[in-house]
Parts: sequence; C-alpha cells; structure tokens
Amino acid sequence: MAQRNVKWMVAGLVLGTLALSSGAARADERTEARSHFKKGMADIAEGKYEVGIEELKKAYDILPHPNVLYNIARAYVDEGDLENAVAYYKRYLEGGPKDRDEVSQVVASLEARIRKQQAQLLESQQAMLAVEEEHGKDLLHAPGELQRDVVLDTLGGVEHPLLRGDARLHPHVLVVGSGGAVGEQ
Repeated sequence: MAQRNVKWMVAGLVLGTLALSSGAARADERTEARSHFKKGMADIAEGKYEVGIEELKKAYDILPHPNVLYNIARAYVDEGDLENAVAYYKRYLEGGPKDRDEVSQVVASLEARIRKQQAQLLESQQAMLAVEEEHGKDLLHAPGELQRDVVLDTLGGVEHPLLRGDARLHPHVLVVGSGGAVGEQ
C-alpha cells in the first residue's frame, strides 16, 4: 500500500512539473508574441510597413489571434497593397468576429478599388498602345523616348490619373519620370 502511495506521489509530482513548465512556456510565448506585436505596431506607426507587417506575422505565428490578422490587413491597406489586405481581412472574418458586417463592407470596398485600379491600368496600357501605333515606336521598351506632352496630346489633353507626377504605378508597365519621360520600369 505504501508503495502505491509513493507511485501516486511521483506521478503527481511529474504532472505538476509538466503543468508548471507548460505554463511557463506558454507565458514565454505570450511575452515573445507581445514583443513582436508591439514592435510591429511601432514600425507601422513610423511608416515602416514591410518590417512592421513581418513582426505582426511573427507574433501571429507564435500565438495566433484574430486581432493580429486585422492589424496586418490594416497595415497592408496603409501600404497600398490592397490584394494582401483583402486576403488578411478574409482570414480575420473566418473567425466570426463581432464586427463582421463592418469588415465585410471594408472588403467589398477594397475589392471595388482593386477592380477600378485594374481598369485604369488596362486603360493606360491601351492608351500607350495607341500612342505607340500613332508614333510608330515601342514606347514601353524605350524609356525616356516619349515626352509627357505627347501622351497628353494623344489623350486629348486630359491628364490621366496614372500619368501624374513621378508615380511608379505598376512594375513593367508605365513610369512617368520627373523630366516627363514615359517608359517601362
């Protein structure tokens, strides 16, 4: 009988030790996740979106929480990466949050903005093809060859939203330089 009590005491001590070490490990995870989260949010506040988003992703990997997904989505919006923003908002919505209707409206709005941007990009590409045909030049593969006023003239003097300033609009499509040159990035 005494031997049986000793076995139970040993088993209890082993379980207690495991529970305590498991609790300590969980506390360490929370501390590490919180550290990444705070650093990520601080980086985002400073406009360091890539670094901040990576920190938030590390926090989520350590200790998944839907609010981290929401903050990642929000940072992608601020950075201008609407496709990733929509993807992370949708992951957030999978958890059935209380603000589901509001966030669903945000997603619908972002998806509409993406469609509008894609339409503008297509319109600009078509306009560039028209300019190329008119001038007999491969403008997208000859950076700096065509001046801004030729593009504006071809578009009827209307400045297209994608031809403003030194905008880098889309890789491998169209870049308007400070000298007014149009070409491929």
